[in-house]
Amino acid sequence: MNGASRATNSVAVSPILAPYFDPLQGTSASDLVRRALASNRELAATRLDIERGRARVRQAGLRPNPTIDFEQTTGRLTGSPGESETSVGVSLPLELNGQRRRRIELAQAELEAIEAEVADRERRLTGEVLTLYSE
Repeated sequence: MNGASRATNSVAVSPILAPYFDPLQGTSASDLVRRALASNRELAATRLDIERGRARVRQAGLRPNPTIDFEQTTGRLTGSPGESETSVGVSLPLELNGQRRRRIELAQAELEAIEAEVADRERRLTGEVLTLYSE
């Protein structure tokens, strides 16, 4: 009866483990974990968030760009064709009181949170695979 129970379990689990398990050669728990970590789509998507977080850290370190404004008006609409005005302005944002440093620190903290989330997902997936492997 115990052998029949094992056969039933292997048939029921086989479709789930089929991409990761070679029935002739067998496979080790570490191989299953490695394959699961490499092929899990949710984990891959979360790992992309790490790259986004790194990009945010780089972006947070950049200084803001200056802007140039140009404006020209004429008196044609009001019936005063001789009136015209032209103005040009330049603005350079100044970051005071450590704004840039705080922006970088915030981006780094967000990146660390994302990395912790990825590590947690990897840990949970590893636990699930090892639990299924031991059964």
